[in-house]
Amino acid sequence: MFVPPVKSQASPTALELGQRIINTIQEFQAGHPGTSATDIQSALRIAETNTAAVSRRKIIKILLLGLFVFGMFVALFYRRNPDFADGAVPLFPAAIAVLVLVILGVVVFTRR
Repeated sequence: MFVPPVKSQASPTALELGQRIINTIQEFQAGHPGTSATDIQSALRIAETNTAAVSRRKIIKILLLGLFVFGMFVALFYRRNPDFADGAVPLFPAAIAVLVLVILGVVVFTRR
């Protein structure tokens, strides 16, 4: 199996872990010559889902769900108390503005 060199700014720990994974795959292939690339990809996917690391997409989904729930609570509160904080910044439009800024932040974060 050919593994292309990684040209990234990975930490020494990540580089060491990557090398260990490569060695483990090569050892497994030596003992099981019929191992296909699909088997390796599936195994890596399984390992990724069973590690403690949370993927970026999961973080974004959790963040967006939390923001949606927050927005619902703000809307409910604002609806029950329409004249809350006389003269202050209205709560609902401020919450919408924060929500838009957070969504923009998520979009910028995922583009990196």
